[in-house]
Amino acid sequence: MTQVPAVCRIVRYKLSAHDADVINRQRAATAQSRSAGTTLLGVQTHAGNVVEAGDVYPMVITRVWSSQLVNGQVLLDGNDTHWVTSVKCGDGEREYAWPTAVPSRTKPGTRPAIGRWVHYVARGSADGAFAPACRAAMVTEVDDNGDLVGLLVANPTGLFFHPLAAGGCAHHAGDVGPTHNGDTITDLSYPGGTWHWPDHAA
Repeated sequence: MTQVPAVCRIVRYKLSAHDADVINRQRAATAQSRSAGTTLLGVQTHAGNVVEAGDVYPMVITRVWSSQLVNGQVLLDGNDTHWVTSVKCGDGEREYAWPTAVPSRTKPGTRPAIGRWVHYVARGSADGAFAPACRAAMVTEVDDNGDLVGLLVANPTGLFFHPLAAGGCAHHAGDVGPTHNGDTITDLSYPGGTWHWPDHAA
């Protein structure tokens, strides 16, 4: 299966020497400011473990330029991120690679857990101006049976919460028929207001 980059997908990014130098200098500058008592409120500070060229970190794709070139936010082991632009797919430094994973929904006994990423199907608007669409979401709560969850949904216009107190969101394994994007193809589709596991290539 050929992987296609898309906004919100998570890949593996390998730091270059320049990346490591920028990150370490920002963190060193923050440490010096704190020691001198000159850190300003509201200013982004950078703190975390030292990084080196060749280190691999998860990267969330934030913009797609082509089938290969993307922008992304590298999630570092600290309180900061590292923005990279126009990086290509590959195994070298300053390149991203696809993680290897088993499709979650095929694994018996897989249960949602707080902090796991899933897909939420937005219902769309009643007037039809906005069609149902799949959104990235993080699990924030799980009920006793592990099927109903509270979600933080990442929409293009902002973050939205669907807590258990308001009814939560039920899991749906998918039906064969038109997809939730409206494409008439033989694939799994999901009702609005439900969540499901993302697709991963093995």
